[in-house]
Amino acid sequence: MTPDHATEFKERRTRTWRSVRWWLLILAISGATYAFLVLGKHRPISQAEFVFMVTCFLVVAVSMIFLIRGIVTHYRCPNCNEIPMTGSLKVGLGGISYRRAVDLNPTECPNCGVMLK
Repeated sequence: MTPDHATEFKERRTRTWRSVRWWLLILAISGATYAFLVLGKHRPISQAEFVFMVTCFLVVAVSMIFLIRGIVTHYRCPNCNEIPMTGSLKVGLGGISYRRAVDLNPTECPNCGVMLK
């Protein structure tokens, strides 16, 4: 039963990559362009430059929404249908914090324990 889950998860991971790769490229290009425009200006900007900056910002926002949608839709455990998440506890000068993130290379599902590799 485990190899079937691993194969299905591999296919789901491939589907996730195929659904988000163009949005990731668009995010990188528009984000770099936005950063260049915002950080590279030491003079007043024109109205056309402002419109271009707002457009880049909106493209970044839309591409992030589609990236998240692609991950939430396709990147799930075949057994429990949950997204493999990992958590980390951080203790520092600012206090204690707990962060959760999508586990991009899980060997097993943290929710149900099924082997994904």
